[in-house]
Amino acid sequence: GLPDGATFSIEEISVNTAYKIKDVHLNGQSLSAKVAAGTIKSMSLEDVKFINTPTSDGNLVITKRVTHPFGADYTVPASLTFTAKVALTYGGAPLADQTFDLARSSGITTVTTNENGEFTVTLTNGESVSVHNIPEETNYTVTEIDLPDGFTLNESASSSLTGFISAEGNANAILINKYTPESVSPDDNEIIVSI
Repeated sequence: GLPDGATFSIEEISVNTAYKIKDVHLNGQSLSAKVAAGTIKSMSLEDVKFINTPTSDGNLVITKRVTHPFGADYTVPASLTFTAKVALTYGGAPLADQTFDLARSSGITTVTTNENGEFTVTLTNGESVSVHNIPEETNYTVTEIDLPDGFTLNESASSSLTGFISAEGNANAILINKYTPESVSPDDNEIIVSI
């Protein structure tokens, strides 16, 4: 056995998206942490139990919006697309090679994560897509890549670009871009505006 006074720390570290830790007990007492730690006492038995429960699934909804200086009557062209990269991790490890349903107004397709737990999705202004059946307690990060010229991410207006998946409601990531047109310049008595 272990010598009197030896310390121990026990943690469940295997990544299994089908189950999650519901509770950890040490000598019959429920612990607030997911790690059981203590000190060995002579002539005593330290009883450690990890109680697991099946995980449920949740959804990640990604919404794209664009702001511009052209007034309420201007409509951003539907042909203008934006690319979002989503990274998923579970238990600190990438959620690699997993396939999820991707729902949008035009129908349902699928996306599959790469070895880094990442996939990309394209959106237009005002569009939302929903990634379904992600295991709860999965951490997500949404970033934009390859933004068109003149567009920048409005970080203060965007929201929930990082977070975790819950089975009790959708995680809602909102990407808001600001469009700033190039400056107007005279050229041989003509006004040229680049948009």
